[in-house]
Formats: sequence, C-alpha cells, structure tokens
Amino acid sequence: MASKSKYCPPWLIKIISTLMVYDYIVKDESFFMQTKKFVEYLAKYSEIKAEELEHIATLKLQFLGEVKNIKDPYLLLNHYMYSIINEVEPGEKGLIKGNPYEGLKKRKYNPENLIKDFQIFVYSCRSNLTVKAPIGWDIRNEEDIGELSDIINKQFSLDDLIESVSKDK
Repeated sequence: MASKSKYCPPWLIKIISTLMVYDYIVKDESFFMQTKKFVEYLAKYSEIKAEELEHIATLKLQFLGEVKNIKDPYLLLNHYMYSIINEVEPGEKGLIKGNPYEGLKKRKYNPENLIKDFQIFVYSCRSNLTVKAPIGWDIRNEEDIGELSDIINKQFSLDDLIESVSKDK
C-alpha cells in the first residue's frame, strides 16, 4: 500500500473521472455519490479532494456536450478507458505490469492537463486514429486491473453515504 505522502498516478485519476462521467450518463448516478465512493479509496494518496475529482469529471462532461457530432459518448468513454488500461504495459501476470498503484514522488497531473489529454483522445478517436475497445468490452469485466476492479464494482449505498458524511464532520 502506498504511503499517504505519495501522489496518485495520473492514469488512475483519468480512469476514475471517466468512469464517473460514464456512470452519470448511462446510470444517472450523481457525481456526489460517486465521488464519495472513489475519494475513500483515493485517500491513501496525498492531496486528492472530492472537489477536484468532481471538477475533472464535470469538465469532461462539459466537453462532451460541446462536441456535438459525437454519435455515441458511451462508446467513446469506453474506448478512452480501454486506451488508458492498455497504456499500462502488459506484464507476465496479466494486463498490468509491476505495481501501477504505487504512489508517485511528484504530482504529475492537474485538471487542465487531464482535460487536454481527453480532448486529444476524442478528436483522435473521431478521426479513427486511436485504438478502440473490442465490441462488448467493459472495464467492470476486466480481471487483470488489480485493486481498481474492487472499487469500480463496489456498490455505494445511501447507508454508505450517510456513514461517509458523518465521518467528514
């Protein structure tokens, strides 16, 4: 487990914020509920606040709204998550090599850079310049993504929300 003095890897923030947008569009889950679920997991890293996570997800959603000619934002978000997972080089024991969850000594992302990366991907995807997820691929069905799989598949209930809000006080 990474010590609290280390920073979250950028790929993890990209995946989580994209999943938040995906679930907001597909499942109508609020960013507030999702943020509570993910911030608890991300607490092991230094300087991750709920507001920042919501801000990143909101910027992605806003950008998708501005790009009018995207026919299927769900599929686009799925392609983006697949692309990020594949950027982490495959290892001998599955999809992810080494410990990609290891905290970093320096913070290597900011919301503006994450959004620029997302915008570049969207435009590249529109031009068929990116790797696309196989038909039917869903990050929730991936077994080789380690501890992220547990947090993605965790069901966050109203009781969990009440408990997390009472901890915050």
